[in-house]
Amino acid sequence: MNRSGLARAAIVAALSVFALTGTAAGAQRYASPTGTAAASSGCHEDAACDIFAALDLGFVNLGDEVLLAPGTYNVSQQVYIGAGVNIHGTGRPEQTRIVSSYGGTISVAVVNTLATLSDVQVETSDSSVAALGVINGFARRIVAINNSYGA
Repeated sequence: MNRSGLARAAIVAALSVFALTGTAAGAQRYASPTGTAAASSGCHEDAACDIFAALDLGFVNLGDEVLLAPGTYNVSQQVYIGAGVNIHGTGRPEQTRIVSSYGGTISVAVVNTLATLSDVQVETSDSSVAALGVINGFARRIVAINNSYGA
């Protein structure tokens, strides 16, 4: 392969990685344990949403980034991460906790090939519920705890 062919191959490879990481023109959405903004507001840094509004499939798009402020997110329904969203805590995993009382099978579900959950701690107190399920997608730097064991 000549020099121009190598350069073209390198550009194509770089663009492919860029497209697959979901970093192309995605919006940043902010969530806070005390967030009250509506999903339609855009979940801005100065007007954060709760975790469910920030992940609302009617408003989140492929490549969007959801930043979770440190704190405890007490949830009673499944946190569903789809649509190729990158959702992550803004500190160490133990600083951003998703504490679930959801009675289904999986408290936090990552279900899209391009979706990523990172830098959070996921907890459940029900021994029949998995704290985290990754069906497709990625989970990085996660602490998953089931508090029912040894209780």
